[in-house]
Amino acid sequence: MNRSIPKLFAILIAIILFQFSCKQEEKKSTEKNEPVTPVETSPSVESRVFTTQSGRVFELNEDSNEDGMYDFHLVPKGFEFSKDTLIIAEADPLNRAFLADLDENGFEEIYVITTSVGSGSYANIYGYSSNADKSVSPIYIAPIDENDLSPGGLFEGYMGHDSIYLDEGVLMRKFPIYLEGDPNCCPTGGYKQLAYKLHPGEANWILKGEVHSKN
Repeated sequence: MNRSIPKLFAILIAIILFQFSCKQEEKKSTEKNEPVTPVETSPSVESRVFTTQSGRVFELNEDSNEDGMYDFHLVPKGFEFSKDTLIIAEADPLNRAFLADLDENGFEEIYVITTSVGSGSYANIYGYSSNADKSVSPIYIAPIDENDLSPGGLFEGYMGHDSIYLDEGVLMRKFPIYLEGDPNCCPTGGYKQLAYKLHPGEANWILKGEVHSKN
C-alpha cells in the first residue's frame, strides 16, 4: 500500500479545516462591523431658569406631546416646604414666562403665558406664588366663562388674539373687540386692556383682572 495516500488525505483535511476556520472568523468580523441601527430618542427638553431677587429658583422645563400640546414642569429650588415638581399638562405652546411681584410684598411670583395655535391665538395665564420664600402654591385664575363674554362682561367682544405682558410692574392683557358680524380677520370695536392684581384668598392667591382702558 502506498503510504503517501494517508499523508495526502491528512493534508487535505487540514486545508479544509483551515479554510472553514478562516470563513468563520471573517463572518464574525463582518458581524461586528455591521452598522448599528440608531435608537430613536425623544427631543431634548427645553429648560429655562428664573432666579428671584432673593435667590430662589424656578426651573421651567417644557416637553411637546405627540398631539402638538405641551407639558410644563416647574421645579422650585431653595423653598423649604416646596420640593415637588409642579405640572401644567396638555397646554398650548409657550409664549413667554417671567417673574413679577404683583402684590408688592417682596416675594416674586412666576407667570407662564401660553398661546394657542390657529386663527384665534387664545392666551392663557398660569401663575405660582412664593409664600415668603418658604413654599410655592398655584395662583387661582378664573377661566373665561359665558358671563364674562356676555354684554357688559369683562371679556365682551373677546375672540382671542390677545397679548399678555408686564408694563411697569403691572400684568396687562390687551385684545381686540369684535362686534356682531365681524370676521375673524377684522375686528371693528377697538381694543380693551385689562390690568391684573393679585389678591390673597382663603386657600391660595387669586389673580383678578379689571378694565384698564378701552380705545
